[in-house]
Amino acid sequence: MKKLMFILIGVTFLVVTAFNTKSNQVDPRSETSSLPELKVKDYYFKQCTFCHNQGEKLAPYMPKIKKIYLMNYPDEIDFVNKVSDFVLQPGDEKRLYKVASYETMPPNMFHDPNKIRDVARYIYRNNEL
Repeated sequence: MKKLMFILIGVTFLVVTAFNTKSNQVDPRSETSSLPELKVKDYYFKQCTFCHNQGEKLAPYMPKIKKIYLMNYPDEIDFVNKVSDFVLQPGDEKRLYKVASYETMPPNMFHDPNKIRDVARYIYRNNEL
């Protein structure tokens, strides 16, 4: 009887532990957006396309950057996490688009991680960039 009790306690512990384990990565599909979809789109076009436009004078065109990130991170979770990480703390070691005519994006004033994640999710999900 004691042996059965220990087995039940052990199994219960394993089940509870398995369901309470959390990943370090955030699943953007389950996140609630800090902005409505239309506002995310507006924010993207106001903030990102000033530099990341078809003229490519200041920075590479966003669809080109998206293509590189998708080749390396095809899963939405990874894509959003990597893009967000780079935008919040840009650095040469994190840079995927390495073209000599462009320097690494400078640190910027976009410090709201929720908005950055919303924009990264928008970039992943949309082709109209």
